[in-house]
Amino acid sequence: MLPRLARRKRKYIKVVDIRAKKIVTVVEVLSPSNKKGGTDRAVYLEKRNEYLANNLSFVEIDLLRAGTRPPLGKGHPEVIDHYAMVCRSWEFPRAGFWTFGIRDPLPNIPVPVTRDLGDTPLNLRSCVDRAYDEGRYSTALPYDEPLKPRPRHQDRDWLPICVLCVICGSFLRSE
Repeated sequence: MLPRLARRKRKYIKVVDIRAKKIVTVVEVLSPSNKKGGTDRAVYLEKRNEYLANNLSFVEIDLLRAGTRPPLGKGHPEVIDHYAMVCRSWEFPRAGFWTFGIRDPLPNIPVPVTRDLGDTPLNLRSCVDRAYDEGRYSTALPYDEPLKPRPRHQDRDWLPICVLCVICGSFLRSE
């Protein structure tokens, strides 16, 4: 008898063309394991290359400041804290980049559907709010510990007293 294997669920969003019965776009939000060296990162990079090689539109969102970013190619803007990359299958190998720092509001990201239908907006702020509200972040995250990695020097004085404010987007400061 073969040993039982634990199945790892890798969560992502797929946009499906119901008429053609095929996936047209994949949206991936990077996890810490995607940005660390090792097997999980290698598997992610291979999967990412498969999406692009199979003519799928691809959206990659990095909300993590720590870790090593996946290769972004040449000509992308400087990424300080976070980014979203959108590669429309019909424009490959070109991709659009949205970069934003911890002070910036989370942007709406265009999610490509098809060349004819164009893009549909993904409200990143709403997604993060929902994940926070429905997840265990309020009890699982160590809000009393310093941020890792430490914010850039120019952002340290700006940070609200409560790290939660940075995560949930309310930019309140104690006066």
